[in-house]
Amino acid sequence: LMARGSLIGPVAVEHTEGRRYGARDMELFAGFVEPVALAIDNARWFQRLRTVGADEERTRIARDLHDRIGQSLAYLAIELDRLVSKEQRGEEIGANLDQLRADVRGVISEVRDTLYDLRTDVSDAKTIAATLDEYVERVRQRSNLEISLRVDQGDERLPILQEREMWRIAQEALTNVERHAEATKVRILWRSNGKAAALEVADNGKGFPPGRAGRLDSYGILGMRERASSIGATLDIISAPGEGTRVRCYLAQA
Repeated sequence: LMARGSLIGPVAVEHTEGRRYGARDMELFAGFVEPVALAIDNARWFQRLRTVGADEERTRIARDLHDRIGQSLAYLAIELDRLVSKEQRGEEIGANLDQLRADVRGVISEVRDTLYDLRTDVSDAKTIAATLDEYVERVRQRSNLEISLRVDQGDERLPILQEREMWRIAQEALTNVERHAEATKVRILWRSNGKAAALEVADNGKGFPPGRAGRLDSYGILGMRERASSIGATLDIISAPGEGTRVRCYLAQA
């Protein structure tokens, strides 16, 4: 059983009589094995997608809550302790309270952005192009990044599970740029004809040394690799110190 160029498994057809099967039987077998192999392969990928997708989603949510909200709340707690100490010493804290109020408003805005980002997704009614456009606009508004988005998509769409994973890869790549790259410009390219697709996210940030992309602390890069693998896509990350980073994901035509 072969599917997508890989061996899915063997099928043995036996009979107690010798030379029982002829050319017609071989034709029937040949027409049978291909759809069976494809069905088994699809079932395996679907199961892996559900497992990997759920694990990655939990990890991503936990990381977002920690990076954006947890650290901000910790800062507010420290500031409150400091103001309490100042007040107990009889020092003036009016100006500090004004600043703390502004900080709290900033945290509330971060919470809203995080929850909105977590809810943003591809659906049957919303293409990856539309989702990308919406997300990019929000990143533009809350950051100083100059983002260009180029979309070349035909009328046909990818299967929803593949589109969803490609979208999450794009979101993770742009999130890494926003939080860690110290970049000023980002270029995003998305192409799809409904059977094959290509995604590229490139920035002009600080980059990182060769070999860093495989480490566990590489800002979600392992998560992107897992997502790409789960849908049969390839992921390439090109970076060097001071030369920015380029994330490329290709989904070949089945």
